[in-house]
Formats: sequence, C-alpha cells, structure tokens
Amino acid sequence: MTVALVKATANTNTNTPTAPTARSREFLERQAFEAFKAFLCAMQECVAAPSTSPAAEPASDVMTVDEAAAFLGVDRNTVYEYTTRGVIPHQRLGKRILLRRGAVIAWLDASLCAPSSATR
Repeated sequence: MTVALVKATANTNTNTPTAPTARSREFLERQAFEAFKAFLCAMQECVAAPSTSPAAEPASDVMTVDEAAAFLGVDRNTVYEYTTRGVIPHQRLGKRILLRRGAVIAWLDASLCAPSSATR
C-alpha cells in the first residue's frame, strides 16, 4: 500500500498534493497522535503509582509485629511468641516490639541453613 502511495506521489506534481495523499497523511498523523497520547497515559500511570509495583522497595526498614507477621506469612501471635522466647531478632521500644527487615531476613537465612532437631 505504501509503495503504491509513493509511486502515485512521485508521478504527481510535488507542489499540489492529491486528495488520497492528503487523506493518508491526515490519517497517519491522527494515528501517530493517538499512539503518542496512549504512550503519555501509560507513562503517567507508571510515574503516579510506583508503590503498586511488586518489585517496589519497602517504605521502611523497621517493621511492627503485624507487618513482620504478614512478611513471614504467620500469625501475629507466632511473632510475639518468637520475640518472647528470643528466637527472632527484635528491639523493644517501650511496649512496642520492632523488627528490622534485614535482621529478619538474615535470621531466616541462618535458620534455613542450620540443621533442625527434627531431622535426626
């Protein structure tokens, strides 16, 4: 289709565009404009909501018991029990129990590598 359009344009006078060529140009310009609008909308969505992406970094390195429970996939009472027994690394700030994300990850890595007593 574009080859025929180029041949038709080459055969006609370059100063006066033909009706099909003018319509084709308008059509292509409209398509390009719509594609550009779609691109801008997609970019605005990416910039407006970076926290919704799964690979986004956490907002804070410090977690509460509820956040740690969600992170570990266990009940919050399990996290309270582990902190009371001293199994999981934590800090107390008054009555609050805080856990550092990096320390919890390191604890998980260490506990996964250590042999458990149940494997005997």
